[in-house]
This record gives sequence, C-alpha cells and structure tokens, in this order.
Amino acid sequence: MTDASQATVGAAITVLILTVALVAPLVYVAFYAPDFTFFQKIVVVLVSLILGVAAVAVMWIVWAGRRGYMRSWSHNHNP
Repeated sequence: MTDASQATVGAAITVLILTVALVAPLVYVAFYAPDFTFFQKIVVVLVSLILGVAAVAVMWIVWAGRRGYMRSWSHNHNP
C-alpha cells in the first residue's frame, strides 16, 4: 500500500474509533445505567472519549514513526 492509501485507511479507522468512543458510552448511560447520576454519566462519556483520543494518538504516532516523520525530533539525528 502507498502512504496515501495507508493514510486513508488510518483516517477511516480514526473516524471509526472516535464514533465508537462516543456512541457506545451514550448507549450505555441511556439504557444500562439508569441509576447513575448526571455527573457519573458525563464522566463515563468523557473517560471513553479520552481513551478513544489516546488510541487514535498512539495509532498516528506509530504510523508516523514507521515512516520516519519523527526523526527530526531525535537528538542523535544530523540533517
């Protein structure tokens, strides 16, 4: 796969991860956690979004690292 097609797949996976990270906790707090307070429901959604963003960040950092885009951050790199 070319870098462009891999980036397209990465973008699709990003959208999928963030959609699941938003929809799943909303369904959970709406149907499976009726005894939770409003604050607890907000915390469930926020934690899910934080974990989703962290997963996307790790995915893109690994993608960039494998292609050498982060070499300029290295102290041992001489351009």
